[in-house]
Amino acid sequence: MAGNGTITSANVTLALGATGVFSTPQTIQDFSMDDIFDHDMVDWAEVQLGADGIGVAGWVPRLNKQTISLLASSRSVSFFELIQQAQDNGPFGNGPDVVYLFGSLRYPSIGRRYTLNQGVISRGAAAPSAKKTLSPRQFEITWMPPQQGVPAIFGQPL
Repeated sequence: MAGNGTITSANVTLALGATGVFSTPQTIQDFSMDDIFDHDMVDWAEVQLGADGIGVAGWVPRLNKQTISLLASSRSVSFFELIQQAQDNGPFGNGPDVVYLFGSLRYPSIGRRYTLNQGVISRGAAAPSAKKTLSPRQFEITWMPPQQGVPAIFGQPL
């Protein structure tokens, strides 16, 4: 219920699918405790100011980057590893190529959901770092600028 004064992340859900690999979105599970996922700040417009004090602005395309942090033992690590393997082996039989992601985010505590379109796994740790314990693994998804009128990340009420 939106507006109830909570901002918990404990009930956030992320479901991702991958064209040619996972046609049905998979619920990503076992996030790290301190960092579930982050969205980078992006420029929504370019703003310029002339020497005479007159300002102008213009829309600019943007790449929306999301970093997902999973426990080393997360069952969802295999989702990302299978996509990497599909990309390396050629997901469509034509040699190595990218696999596009789609999915959704749900934030029950604030009553919002987000539709995710046209993303690619742009970075990821090949294996967990081994320190005192195994460290969380991070995967970066780059959500593309709007494609044919469909925004990369679109928010609306639940």
